[in-house]
Amino acid sequence: MALERALYGSRRTGTVAWLWQRVTAIVIGLGLLALGTALGLAGRLRYATWHGAMGSFPVRALLFVWLLALVVHAYLGVETILKDYVHAPFMRLAAQAGGLLVLLGLLAFGAMVLVTW
Repeated sequence: MALERALYGSRRTGTVAWLWQRVTAIVIGLGLLALGTALGLAGRLRYATWHGAMGSFPVRALLFVWLLALVVHAYLGVETILKDYVHAPFMRLAAQAGGLLVLLGLLAFGAMVLVTW
């Protein structure tokens, strides 16, 4: 039964993954739109201005939420592709685990940068 479910690919759990993919895409898009708007309205940015804006807690929190949405979005996309095209269960598990480790490492590095800014 479990092997039979594994052969269906992403069709099995598509609705939840689809919803999370759309929610994270909206968060990523809004973040990029906010960054573009801020850069467009700021005119000429100096280091002190940029450092002051990035040093505030609300901006750091929003950047972390944006980074988290980016990592979740990337993981769901890679997971869907692997479920659809890698049919050997061990190979798919190994690829998903490797991708998850890389993305968690990127998230940890991003969090470290935001905390130590």
